[in-house]
Amino acid sequence: MIQQQYQRNAKLHGTLSKILQLVPRGNSELFPVLASGFPFKLRSLEQQACYMKQCFTVLNYVPTIRKSVLELCIDKCLEIDVEIRIAQDGKVNIDNMEQQQQQQQNDANNNEGKDHGGEDGIFDLDMNLGMNVNMNLGMNV
Repeated sequence: MIQQQYQRNAKLHGTLSKILQLVPRGNSELFPVLASGFPFKLRSLEQQACYMKQCFTVLNYVPTIRKSVLELCIDKCLEIDVEIRIAQDGKVNIDNMEQQQQQQQNDANNNEGKDHGGEDGIFDLDMNLGMNVNMNLGMNV
């Protein structure tokens, strides 16, 4: 399952790279798409890590947006960081858990009856991967 996900993402990156070679203006249009598709700050660690890894992979073939993507990732990490609260008993809590549940409920209600064509966004996030997501970013900065 994990191997299939890596193969799928590799094909996706290969296709995106070829498209960007054919349409150079796409390089300037890519960053807003990446920024708008970034998972919400209270989403799971797996989703956040997978999306960042895919963004870093994009930097291998679109180096012109490196600064913007790195700034975006740092901003998103800071947004997550300010939500973390450590209780006196040492337990880590993230603020606004009730708001997150309400947001998810609202999103579910807003998406009812809409056909999304089975696509979640620019990168396919397989939530069955769990903690087996490879955290090695493999980036040559």
